[in-house]
Amino acid sequence: MKAALKKRQQGSVGWAPIGKKIYGEVHGSKRKRTNLIMAQRRREWLAPMLFERSCNAQGVIEWLRQMLLPMLTEPSVIVMDNASFHKKSEIADLLAEHGHVLLPLAPLQSRFQPH
Repeated sequence: MKAALKKRQQGSVGWAPIGKKIYGEVHGSKRKRTNLIMAQRRREWLAPMLFERSCNAQGVIEWLRQMLLPMLTEPSVIVMDNASFHKKSEIADLLAEHGHVLLPLAPLQSRFQPH
């Protein structure tokens, strides 16, 4: 399970009377984004990790190695959504090395994702 928590970002548009231009300062810097990645087994949350960068395959591999794999004591089926970085062969290979199987969800099957 992944979740992103963003602080509100200001857009580059604003309100003005019809026919009048609006002038103001727009800051281009993005606000920090806090992501949460974790696993779920039945009703139990496993290996929650917060991080402040974009999620990618390397981040998932790091989380698997440091957090999730040490908690899995028997062969497991790991279900992941179809995010592009979940499809990297390194993830499936790492899970297989530890006796686990990666089962990717079919496209557009978000109703099966845990909430």
